[in-house]
Amino acid sequence: MRQARPRSLSTEEVIKGISDLPTPSSVLHRVLMAVSDPQGSLERMGKVVAEDPALTAKTLRLANSPYYGSMNEVRTVEHAVVLLGVRAVKTLALSVTVYNAFRSGPGIDFDSVTGLWSHFLAVATCSREIAAKSGACDGEVAFTAGLLHDMGILAFLKAFPTRYQATLAEATAGDGSLLELESKYFGVGHQFAGEYLAGVWKLPEELRRAIGNHHSGHRAIGNGLDGAVYMADRICLQSGFGYTAEFRNGEPLTAAEVRAVGLSLKQLDDVESHLLKSKDYIEGFLQAIV
Repeated sequence: MRQARPRSLSTEEVIKGISDLPTPSSVLHRVLMAVSDPQGSLERMGKVVAEDPALTAKTLRLANSPYYGSMNEVRTVEHAVVLLGVRAVKTLALSVTVYNAFRSGPGIDFDSVTGLWSHFLAVATCSREIAAKSGACDGEVAFTAGLLHDMGILAFLKAFPTRYQATLAEATAGDGSLLELESKYFGVGHQFAGEYLAGVWKLPEELRRAIGNHHSGHRAIGNGLDGAVYMADRICLQSGFGYTAEFRNGEPLTAAEVRAVGLSLKQLDDVESHLLKSKDYIEGFLQAIV
């Protein structure tokens, strides 16, 4: 006999649980500033990395990984940043700081959500590619929004670990879509939780909005950044990149949606092709993060 599930939480209970989460270190905000700076230099990123021991260690791990194939051991942040390049270091720095913000302390069993971080990175990569082809928004901002788009899932896992992992298991078993089950047991979806947490963290308004709209095509389509993240998430879910509990979300993209985001069908094919070619790159970053 199946055990009865608990009552749905109220919105107020969800907000309190998320509000009580620890705030991230100041490193996250320095990383966000560096990521958002189009003139960001190797030197500046090197200084941001060097300020955080965990970030330094993972930057060196990535620089010494087989993917980059350095002939000599990379021992310094300066050497690693030169080898990896500004874009790669920005990606790693942002990924690691967000990962660490949720990883510390009790709550999340990351082994139970295999594929979550690869989905984050896939959506970020895809969002940047959509931005580049459509010209509708800045590519690096799109990457950041894509990486953070599902932070509401992390917030639920951290604030309500037992309840939310049971919800994920139910969704994975096919007993309903993740959004339906979140609404049933939490009263709100992870897009609401993510947008609220982004506000608590004082992230820029454009990132908050993209996080909140990434499952709302009627609000996202036609809005450059929101549309890029919405479409990237749909593409990645339908391509099997990442989190299986969300896999049943929505129908395939329509030609009208593609055009509304500013892409042609040929460009959409190019975006999907680029995503597939990025699989090894994404996995390399994933190994460095964890």
